[in-house]
Amino acid sequence: MKKSYKNIIRSILLMCIFVACDDVLETEPNDRISNERAVSDFESAEATLLGAYDRFRRVNYYQRDFIVIADGLADNIKQTINNTSRLNGVSQNQPYTHFSFWQNAYEVINSANFVIAGVDDLQDATESQEKQLKGEALFLRALAHFDLVRAYARNPNHLVGDPMGIPIITDPNDIFGLPARNSIDEVYHQVIADLNNAFNLINSNEVTPNRASKVAVQALLSRVYLYQKDWGNSIEAANYVIQNVDFDIETDGYTLIFSEASETIFGLSYSALENPGLNNSLQGLFYIDNETGIGYGDFVVRDKLYNLHETDDLRLSLYIPTTKSGENVNFIGKYLGYQGAFGLDNIPIIRLSEILLNRAEALAENNDLSAALSDLNKIRNRVGLSNILIGSKEEVINNILEERRIELAFEGHRIFDLKRRGLDIPKGMLEIDCQQECNISYEDFRVIANIPVSETDVNKNLIQNPGY
Repeated sequence: MKKSYKNIIRSILLMCIFVACDDVLETEPNDRISNERAVSDFESAEATLLGAYDRFRRVNYYQRDFIVIADGLADNIKQTINNTSRLNGVSQNQPYTHFSFWQNAYEVINSANFVIAGVDDLQDATESQEKQLKGEALFLRALAHFDLVRAYARNPNHLVGDPMGIPIITDPNDIFGLPARNSIDEVYHQVIADLNNAFNLINSNEVTPNRASKVAVQALLSRVYLYQKDWGNSIEAANYVIQNVDFDIETDGYTLIFSEASETIFGLSYSALENPGLNNSLQGLFYIDNETGIGYGDFVVRDKLYNLHETDDLRLSLYIPTTKSGENVNFIGKYLGYQGAFGLDNIPIIRLSEILLNRAEALAENNDLSAALSDLNKIRNRVGLSNILIGSKEEVINNILEERRIELAFEGHRIFDLKRRGLDIPKGMLEIDCQQECNISYEDFRVIANIPVSETDVNKNLIQNPGY
Protein backbone atom coordinates (compact mmCIF):
# COMPACT_ATOMS: atom_id res chain seq x y z
CA MET A 1 0.00 0.00 0.00
CA LYS A 2 1.26 3.45 -0.93
CA LYS A 3 2.44 5.67 1.90
CA SER A 4 -0.30 8.33 1.66
CA TYR A 5 -3.09 5.81 1.99
CA LYS A 6 -1.29 3.97 4.76
CA ASN A 7 -1.16 7.27 6.64
CA ILE A 8 -4.88 7.81 6.17
CA ILE A 9 -5.76 4.37 7.47
CA ARG A 10 -3.35 4.68 10.40
CA SER A 11 -4.91 8.03 11.28
CA ILE A 12 -8.37 6.53 11.06
CA LEU A 13 -7.47 3.96 13.66
CA LEU A 14 -5.89 6.40 16.10
CA MET A 15 -9.09 7.53 17.75
CA CYS A 16 -8.93 10.90 19.48
CA ILE A 17 -11.82 10.48 21.89
CA PHE A 18 -13.58 13.45 23.48
CA VAL A 19 -12.61 14.05 27.11
CA ALA A 20 -14.36 16.03 29.83
CA CYS A 21 -17.37 16.69 27.57
CA ASP A 22 -21.06 16.30 28.21
CA ASP A 23 -22.10 12.98 29.72
CA VAL A 24 -23.39 11.81 26.36
CA LEU A 25 -19.82 11.77 25.05
CA GLU A 26 -18.13 10.18 28.04
CA THR A 27 -16.61 6.80 27.32
CA GLU A 28 -13.58 4.90 28.50
CA PRO A 29 -10.49 6.29 26.71
CA ASN A 30 -9.57 4.13 23.77
CA ASP A 31 -7.03 5.87 21.58
CA ARG A 32 -5.74 2.94 19.55
CA ILE A 33 -8.11 0.50 17.89
CA SER A 34 -6.88 -2.15 15.47
CA ASN A 35 -8.53 -2.71 12.11
CA GLU A 36 -9.78 -6.12 13.24
CA ARG A 37 -11.60 -4.88 16.33
CA ALA A 38 -12.47 -1.32 15.28
CA VAL A 39 -16.13 -2.26 15.74
CA SER A 40 -16.37 -5.44 17.77
CA ASP A 41 -18.69 -4.38 20.61
CA PHE A 42 -20.77 -1.39 21.63
CA GLU A 43 -17.88 0.34 23.37
CA SER A 44 -15.52 0.12 20.39
CA ALA A 45 -18.30 1.06 17.98
CA GLU A 46 -19.07 4.22 19.93
CA ALA A 47 -15.36 4.99 20.30
CA THR A 48 -14.95 4.75 16.53
CA LEU A 49 -17.98 6.97 16.01
CA LEU A 50 -16.67 9.56 18.46
CA GLY A 51 -13.37 9.50 16.61
CA ALA A 52 -15.28 10.51 13.47
CA TYR A 53 -16.94 13.38 15.31
CA ASP A 54 -13.59 14.47 16.68
CA ARG A 55 -12.06 14.91 13.24
CA PHE A 56 -14.34 17.85 12.53
CA ARG A 57 -12.27 19.60 15.23
CA ARG A 58 -9.05 19.52 13.25
CA VAL A 59 -7.58 22.97 12.74
CA ASN A 60 -7.90 22.81 8.96
CA TYR A 61 -11.51 21.66 9.21
CA TYR A 62 -14.32 23.24 11.24
CA GLN A 63 -12.20 24.30 14.20
CA ARG A 64 -10.68 27.16 12.18
CA ASP A 65 -9.48 27.03 8.57
CA PHE A 66 -12.61 25.76 6.81
CA ILE A 67 -14.56 28.71 8.24
CA VAL A 68 -11.89 31.35 7.65
CA ILE A 69 -11.18 30.21 4.10
CA ALA A 70 -14.87 30.15 3.14
CA ASP A 71 -15.07 33.89 3.87
CA GLY A 72 -11.50 34.74 2.85
CA LEU A 73 -11.81 33.31 -0.65
CA ALA A 74 -15.02 35.31 -1.05
CA ASP A 75 -15.72 38.93 -0.20
CA ASN A 76 -16.38 38.99 3.56
CA ILE A 77 -12.90 39.21 5.10
CA LYS A 78 -9.43 40.34 4.12
CA GLN A 79 -5.93 39.82 5.45
CA THR A 80 -4.40 42.72 7.33
CA ILE A 81 -1.28 44.38 5.95
CA ASN A 82 0.74 43.34 9.00
CA ASN A 83 -0.01 39.66 9.59
CA THR A 84 1.57 36.42 10.75
CA SER A 85 1.28 34.75 7.31
CA ARG A 86 -1.29 32.26 8.56
CA LEU A 87 -3.46 31.25 5.59
CA ASN A 88 -1.40 33.66 3.54
CA GLY A 89 -2.77 34.32 0.05
CA VAL A 90 -6.33 33.17 0.75
CA SER A 91 -7.94 36.60 0.53
CA GLN A 92 -6.05 37.24 -2.72
CA ASN A 93 -7.27 33.89 -4.14
CA GLN A 94 -3.74 32.88 -5.00
CA PRO A 95 -3.55 29.41 -6.61
CA TYR A 96 -3.09 26.58 -4.11
CA THR A 97 -4.22 28.77 -1.18
CA HIS A 98 -7.49 27.00 -0.67
CA PHE A 99 -9.28 24.40 1.45
CA SER A 100 -7.00 21.65 2.76
CA PHE A 101 -9.27 19.32 4.71
CA TRP A 102 -9.32 16.49 2.14
CA GLN A 103 -7.59 13.89 4.32
CA ASN A 104 -9.50 14.84 7.47
CA ALA A 105 -12.84 14.51 5.67
CA TYR A 106 -11.94 11.07 4.36
CA GLU A 107 -10.86 10.04 7.85
CA VAL A 108 -14.35 11.04 9.04
CA ILE A 109 -15.84 8.99 6.22
CA ASN A 110 -13.77 5.90 6.92
CA SER A 111 -14.39 5.97 10.65
CA ALA A 112 -18.09 6.23 9.85
CA ASN A 113 -17.75 3.34 7.39
CA PHE A 114 -16.26 1.09 10.07
CA VAL A 115 -19.33 1.73 12.21
CA ILE A 116 -21.79 1.29 9.36
CA ALA A 117 -20.15 -1.97 8.25
CA GLY A 118 -19.83 -3.52 11.71
CA VAL A 119 -22.63 -2.24 13.89
CA ASP A 120 -25.23 -4.82 12.84
CA ASP A 121 -23.13 -7.64 14.32
CA LEU A 122 -22.68 -6.30 17.86
CA GLN A 123 -23.52 -8.84 20.55
CA ASP A 124 -23.82 -6.47 23.51
CA ALA A 125 -26.03 -3.74 22.00
CA THR A 126 -29.77 -3.43 21.64
CA GLU A 127 -31.35 -2.97 18.23
CA SER A 128 -32.11 0.63 19.18
CA GLN A 129 -28.46 1.29 20.08
CA GLU A 130 -27.26 -0.24 16.83
CA LYS A 131 -29.65 1.87 14.77
CA GLN A 132 -28.60 5.03 16.59
CA LEU A 133 -24.90 4.44 16.02
CA LYS A 134 -25.44 3.59 12.36
CA GLY A 135 -27.69 6.60 11.83
CA GLU A 136 -25.16 8.98 13.34
CA ALA A 137 -22.38 7.45 11.23
CA LEU A 138 -24.46 7.92 8.07
CA PHE A 139 -25.03 11.56 8.98
CA LEU A 140 -21.29 12.16 9.46
CA ARG A 141 -20.44 10.37 6.23
CA ALA A 142 -22.97 12.50 4.37
CA LEU A 143 -21.68 15.76 5.84
CA ALA A 144 -18.05 14.96 5.00
CA HIS A 145 -18.90 13.94 1.42
CA PHE A 146 -20.99 17.10 1.03
CA ASP A 147 -18.20 19.33 2.33
CA LEU A 148 -15.76 17.70 -0.07
CA VAL A 149 -17.95 18.04 -3.14
CA ARG A 150 -18.78 21.68 -2.53
CA ALA A 151 -15.12 22.58 -1.91
CA TYR A 152 -13.38 20.45 -4.55
CA ALA A 153 -16.03 20.49 -7.30
CA ARG A 154 -18.54 22.73 -9.06
CA ASN A 155 -22.19 23.15 -8.19
CA PRO A 156 -24.42 20.66 -10.06
CA ASN A 157 -26.44 23.51 -11.60
CA HIS A 158 -23.41 25.53 -12.71
CA LEU A 159 -20.95 23.16 -14.34
CA VAL A 160 -17.72 24.19 -16.01
CA GLY A 161 -16.15 21.44 -18.09
CA ASP A 162 -16.40 17.81 -16.97
CA PRO A 163 -18.72 17.29 -13.95
CA MET A 164 -16.04 15.76 -11.74
CA GLY A 165 -17.04 15.31 -8.14
CA ILE A 166 -15.03 13.50 -5.49
CA PRO A 167 -14.55 9.78 -4.75
CA ILE A 168 -17.50 8.26 -2.93
CA ILE A 169 -16.21 5.93 -0.20
CA THR A 170 -18.85 3.71 1.41
CA ASP A 171 -16.77 0.73 2.53
CA PRO A 172 -13.74 0.68 4.85
CA ASN A 173 -11.75 -1.18 2.21
CA ASP A 174 -12.61 1.16 -0.67
CA ILE A 175 -9.75 3.49 0.17
CA PHE A 176 -7.27 0.73 -0.75
CA GLY A 177 -8.66 0.53 -4.28
CA LEU A 178 -7.27 3.90 -5.46
CA PRO A 179 -10.74 5.27 -6.24
CA ALA A 180 -11.55 7.60 -9.11
CA ARG A 181 -13.76 10.65 -8.86
CA ASN A 182 -17.50 10.12 -9.07
CA SER A 183 -19.69 12.63 -10.85
CA ILE A 184 -21.12 15.56 -8.92
CA ASP A 185 -24.66 14.21 -9.31
CA GLU A 186 -23.58 10.82 -7.97
CA VAL A 187 -22.10 12.45 -4.87
CA TYR A 188 -25.26 14.45 -4.20
CA HIS A 189 -27.34 11.30 -4.69
CA GLN A 190 -25.18 9.46 -2.13
CA VAL A 191 -25.34 12.32 0.37
CA ILE A 192 -29.13 12.48 0.18
CA ALA A 193 -29.48 8.69 0.40
CA ASP A 194 -27.25 8.59 3.50
CA LEU A 195 -29.22 11.38 5.15
CA ASN A 196 -32.58 9.74 4.45
CA ASN A 197 -31.29 6.46 5.85
CA ALA A 198 -29.87 8.28 8.87
CA PHE A 199 -33.22 9.92 9.55
CA ASN A 200 -34.96 6.53 9.62
CA LEU A 201 -32.40 5.07 12.03
CA ILE A 202 -31.74 7.87 14.54
CA ASN A 203 -34.04 7.56 17.54
CA SER A 204 -34.91 11.09 18.55
CA ASN A 205 -35.62 14.66 17.52
CA GLU A 206 -33.96 15.92 20.70
CA VAL A 207 -31.09 18.21 19.77
CA THR A 208 -27.75 17.61 21.44
CA PRO A 209 -25.57 20.06 19.50
CA ASN A 210 -22.47 17.86 19.30
CA ARG A 211 -24.34 14.70 18.22
CA ALA A 212 -26.60 13.99 15.25
CA SER A 213 -30.38 13.99 15.72
CA LYS A 214 -33.34 13.62 13.38
CA VAL A 215 -33.58 17.42 13.40
CA ALA A 216 -29.90 17.76 12.44
CA VAL A 217 -30.41 15.35 9.55
CA GLN A 218 -33.32 17.38 8.18
CA ALA A 219 -31.38 20.61 8.74
CA LEU A 220 -28.52 19.35 6.59
CA LEU A 221 -31.00 18.11 3.98
CA SER A 222 -32.51 21.61 3.79
CA ARG A 223 -29.04 22.91 2.90
CA VAL A 224 -28.20 20.15 0.43
CA TYR A 225 -31.49 20.59 -1.42
CA LEU A 226 -30.90 24.35 -1.52
CA TYR A 227 -27.58 23.72 -3.27
CA GLN A 228 -29.42 21.54 -5.79
CA LYS A 229 -32.15 24.16 -6.32
CA ASP A 230 -34.67 21.56 -5.20
CA TRP A 231 -36.84 24.21 -3.59
CA GLY A 232 -39.75 21.98 -2.60
CA ASN A 233 -37.64 19.44 -0.71
CA SER A 234 -35.59 22.20 0.91
CA ILE A 235 -38.80 23.77 2.22
CA GLU A 236 -40.08 20.41 3.45
CA ALA A 237 -36.85 19.65 5.33
CA ALA A 238 -36.74 23.15 6.84
CA ASN A 239 -40.37 22.81 7.92
CA TYR A 240 -39.53 19.63 9.79
CA VAL A 241 -36.69 21.36 11.64
CA ILE A 242 -38.68 24.43 12.59
CA GLN A 243 -41.63 22.35 13.77
CA ASN A 244 -39.56 19.92 15.83
CA VAL A 245 -36.86 21.95 17.57
CA ASP A 246 -37.63 22.85 21.17
CA PHE A 247 -36.05 26.32 20.88
CA ASP A 248 -36.31 29.43 18.72
CA ILE A 249 -33.76 31.81 17.23
CA GLU A 250 -31.81 33.71 19.88
CA THR A 251 -33.38 37.00 20.98
CA ASP A 252 -32.00 37.51 24.50
CA GLY A 253 -28.37 38.00 23.52
CA TYR A 254 -26.71 37.43 20.19
CA THR A 255 -23.46 36.15 21.69
CA LEU A 256 -25.33 33.30 23.41
CA ILE A 257 -25.27 31.60 20.02
CA PHE A 258 -21.53 31.10 20.48
CA SER A 259 -21.24 30.85 24.26
CA GLU A 260 -24.20 28.59 25.01
CA ALA A 261 -24.93 27.14 21.55
CA SER A 262 -28.44 28.52 21.92
CA GLU A 263 -29.30 28.15 18.22
CA THR A 264 -27.01 25.27 17.33
CA ILE A 265 -28.57 22.20 15.74
CA PHE A 266 -25.18 20.62 15.11
CA GLY A 267 -21.76 22.01 15.93
CA LEU A 268 -18.57 21.86 17.94
CA SER A 269 -18.71 22.17 21.72
CA TYR A 270 -15.61 22.46 23.86
CA SER A 271 -14.69 21.95 27.48
CA ALA A 272 -11.91 23.89 29.15
CA LEU A 273 -9.51 20.97 28.61
CA GLU A 274 -10.24 21.03 24.87
CA ASN A 275 -9.64 24.73 24.34
CA PRO A 276 -7.92 25.22 20.95
CA GLY A 277 -6.25 28.34 22.37
CA LEU A 278 -4.45 31.09 20.48
CA ASN A 279 -2.85 29.19 17.61
CA ASN A 280 -5.76 27.01 16.56
CA SER A 281 -8.84 29.12 17.27
CA LEU A 282 -11.04 31.42 15.23
CA GLN A 283 -10.59 34.05 17.91
CA GLY A 284 -6.84 33.97 17.37
CA LEU A 285 -7.12 34.83 13.66
CA PHE A 286 -10.01 37.31 14.03
CA TYR A 287 -9.04 39.37 17.09
CA ILE A 288 -6.38 40.93 19.30
CA ASP A 289 -7.29 41.60 22.91
CA ASN A 290 -6.57 45.28 23.64
CA GLU A 291 -5.67 44.66 27.28
CA THR A 292 -3.48 41.58 26.97
CA GLY A 293 -2.31 41.90 23.37
CA ILE A 294 -3.17 38.22 22.85
CA GLY A 295 -4.32 37.32 19.36
CA TYR A 296 -3.18 37.73 15.77
CA GLY A 297 -6.06 39.64 14.20
CA ASP A 298 -4.85 38.54 10.77
CA PHE A 299 -8.30 38.62 9.14
CA VAL A 300 -10.77 41.48 9.46
CA VAL A 301 -14.15 42.33 7.96
CA ARG A 302 -14.18 43.99 4.55
CA ASP A 303 -15.70 47.46 4.42
CA LYS A 304 -18.33 46.40 1.89
CA LEU A 305 -19.79 43.82 4.28
CA TYR A 306 -19.56 46.15 7.26
CA ASN A 307 -21.40 48.87 5.32
CA LEU A 308 -24.24 46.50 4.41
CA HIS A 309 -25.45 46.67 8.02
CA GLU A 310 -28.22 49.15 8.68
CA THR A 311 -27.55 51.74 11.39
CA ASP A 312 -29.75 50.07 14.02
CA ASP A 313 -28.49 46.52 13.38
CA LEU A 314 -27.53 44.95 16.71
CA ARG A 315 -25.01 42.78 14.88
CA LEU A 316 -22.77 45.82 14.50
CA SER A 317 -21.77 45.13 18.09
CA LEU A 318 -19.93 42.06 16.81
CA TYR A 319 -17.27 44.29 15.23
CA ILE A 320 -14.44 45.94 17.16
CA PRO A 321 -13.09 49.06 15.42
CA THR A 322 -9.39 49.57 16.05
CA THR A 323 -6.05 50.34 14.45
CA LYS A 324 -3.52 47.62 13.67
CA SER A 325 -0.05 48.80 12.67
CA GLY A 326 -1.54 52.03 11.33
CA GLU A 327 -4.32 50.28 9.40
CA ASN A 328 -7.91 51.11 10.40
CA VAL A 329 -9.71 47.78 10.75
CA ASN A 330 -12.73 46.12 12.31
CA PHE A 331 -11.90 42.98 14.24
CA ILE A 332 -14.51 40.21 14.19
CA GLY A 333 -16.21 39.53 17.51
CA LYS A 334 -18.28 36.41 16.83
CA TYR A 335 -15.75 34.28 18.67
CA LEU A 336 -14.38 36.11 21.71
CA GLY A 337 -13.82 33.32 24.20
CA TYR A 338 -17.34 33.71 25.57
CA GLN A 339 -16.89 30.63 27.74
CA GLY A 340 -14.26 32.42 29.77
CA ALA A 341 -10.95 31.64 28.07
CA PHE A 342 -9.25 32.77 24.89
CA GLY A 343 -10.39 30.59 21.98
CA LEU A 344 -13.07 28.79 23.97
CA ASP A 345 -16.33 29.15 22.03
CA ASN A 346 -18.99 26.89 20.61
CA ILE A 347 -18.81 26.75 16.81
CA PRO A 348 -22.14 26.26 15.05
CA ILE A 349 -22.00 24.12 11.91
CA ILE A 350 -25.78 24.23 11.41
CA ARG A 351 -27.97 26.63 13.35
CA LEU A 352 -31.62 27.59 13.31
CA SER A 353 -31.20 31.01 11.70
CA GLU A 354 -29.69 29.33 8.64
CA ILE A 355 -32.70 27.04 8.36
CA LEU A 356 -35.06 30.02 8.36
CA LEU A 357 -32.97 31.65 5.64
CA ASN A 358 -32.84 28.39 3.66
CA ARG A 359 -36.63 28.24 3.78
CA ALA A 360 -37.02 31.92 2.95
CA GLU A 361 -34.88 31.56 -0.18
CA ALA A 362 -36.62 28.37 -1.32
CA LEU A 363 -40.07 29.88 -0.70
CA ALA A 364 -39.16 32.97 -2.72
CA GLU A 365 -37.83 30.83 -5.57
CA ASN A 366 -41.12 28.91 -5.38
CA ASN A 367 -43.00 32.23 -5.75
CA ASP A 368 -44.40 32.29 -2.19
CA LEU A 369 -43.07 35.76 -1.52
CA SER A 370 -45.27 36.51 1.49
CA ALA A 371 -44.09 33.43 3.40
CA ALA A 372 -40.51 34.11 2.37
CA LEU A 373 -40.67 37.64 3.77
CA SER A 374 -42.13 36.30 7.02
CA ASP A 375 -39.02 34.19 7.59
CA LEU A 376 -36.71 36.98 6.46
CA ASN A 377 -38.33 39.55 8.74
CA LYS A 378 -38.12 37.22 11.73
CA ILE A 379 -34.33 37.30 11.35
CA ARG A 380 -34.36 41.07 10.88
CA ASN A 381 -36.70 41.85 13.77
CA ARG A 382 -34.60 40.03 16.34
CA VAL A 383 -31.66 42.36 15.60
CA GLY A 384 -33.79 45.49 15.78
CA LEU A 385 -34.54 46.01 12.09
CA SER A 386 -37.90 46.80 10.51
CA ASN A 387 -39.79 44.59 8.10
CA ILE A 388 -38.96 44.47 4.43
CA LEU A 389 -42.18 44.95 2.49
CA ILE A 390 -43.31 43.01 -0.52
CA GLY A 391 -41.44 43.58 -3.75
CA SER A 392 -40.66 41.74 -6.95
CA LYS A 393 -39.40 38.17 -6.76
CA GLU A 394 -35.90 39.34 -7.68
CA GLU A 395 -35.95 42.03 -4.99
CA VAL A 396 -37.11 39.59 -2.32
CA ILE A 397 -34.44 37.03 -3.24
CA ASN A 398 -31.73 39.70 -3.26
CA ASN A 399 -32.83 40.87 0.20
CA ILE A 400 -32.72 37.30 1.49
CA LEU A 401 -29.25 36.70 0.06
CA GLU A 402 -27.99 39.98 1.55
CA GLU A 403 -29.44 39.08 4.94
CA ARG A 404 -27.87 35.63 4.69
CA ARG A 405 -24.49 37.18 4.00
CA ILE A 406 -24.75 39.39 7.10
CA GLU A 407 -26.29 36.84 9.45
CA LEU A 408 -24.04 33.89 8.58
CA ALA A 409 -20.81 35.81 8.05
CA PHE A 410 -17.68 34.11 9.45
CA GLU A 411 -19.49 30.76 9.81
CA GLY A 412 -18.22 29.01 6.68
CA HIS A 413 -20.90 29.85 4.10
CA ARG A 414 -20.02 32.76 1.84
CA ILE A 415 -17.90 31.17 -0.92
CA PHE A 416 -20.38 28.31 -1.18
CA ASP A 417 -23.36 30.66 -1.39
CA LEU A 418 -21.71 32.42 -4.32
CA LYS A 419 -20.80 29.14 -6.01
CA ARG A 420 -24.21 27.51 -5.66
CA ARG A 421 -25.80 30.43 -7.47
CA GLY A 422 -23.09 30.55 -10.15
CA LEU A 423 -21.97 34.04 -9.11
CA ASP A 424 -18.60 35.69 -9.51
CA ILE A 425 -16.55 36.58 -6.43
CA PRO A 426 -16.85 40.39 -6.17
CA LYS A 427 -13.56 41.48 -4.69
CA GLY A 428 -14.27 45.01 -5.89
CA MET A 429 -11.46 45.49 -8.41
CA LEU A 430 -11.38 44.98 -12.15
CA GLU A 431 -8.97 42.39 -13.53
CA ILE A 432 -7.18 44.90 -15.75
CA ASP A 433 -6.47 47.26 -12.84
CA CYS A 434 -5.83 44.92 -9.94
CA GLN A 435 -2.50 44.30 -8.30
CA GLN A 436 -3.25 41.66 -5.68
CA GLU A 437 -7.03 41.25 -5.59
CA CYS A 438 -9.42 40.98 -8.50
CA ASN A 439 -13.01 40.12 -9.21
CA ILE A 440 -12.95 36.36 -9.73
CA SER A 441 -15.16 34.90 -12.45
CA TYR A 442 -17.21 31.85 -11.47
CA GLU A 443 -15.48 30.01 -14.34
CA ASP A 444 -12.01 30.75 -12.89
CA PHE A 445 -10.15 27.60 -11.84
CA ARG A 446 -9.39 29.15 -8.43
CA VAL A 447 -13.06 28.93 -7.42
CA ILE A 448 -12.56 25.26 -6.54
CA ALA A 449 -9.80 23.76 -4.41
CA ASN A 450 -6.85 21.75 -5.64
CA ILE A 451 -6.75 18.11 -4.62
CA PRO A 452 -3.60 17.55 -2.52
CA VAL A 453 -0.64 16.54 -4.67
CA SER A 454 0.17 13.86 -2.10
CA GLU A 455 -3.10 12.18 -3.14
CA THR A 456 -2.89 12.62 -6.92
CA ASP A 457 0.74 11.41 -6.95
CA VAL A 458 -0.24 8.18 -5.22
CA ASN A 459 -3.60 7.61 -6.90
CA LYS A 460 -3.29 7.94 -10.68
CA ASN A 461 -7.06 7.46 -10.98
CA LEU A 462 -7.61 10.73 -9.12
CA ILE A 463 -7.74 13.48 -11.74
CA GLN A 464 -6.58 16.90 -10.52
CA ASN A 465 -8.86 19.89 -10.95
CA PRO A 466 -8.15 21.97 -14.10
CA GLY A 467 -5.65 24.80 -13.69
CA TYR A 468 -3.55 23.15 -10.97
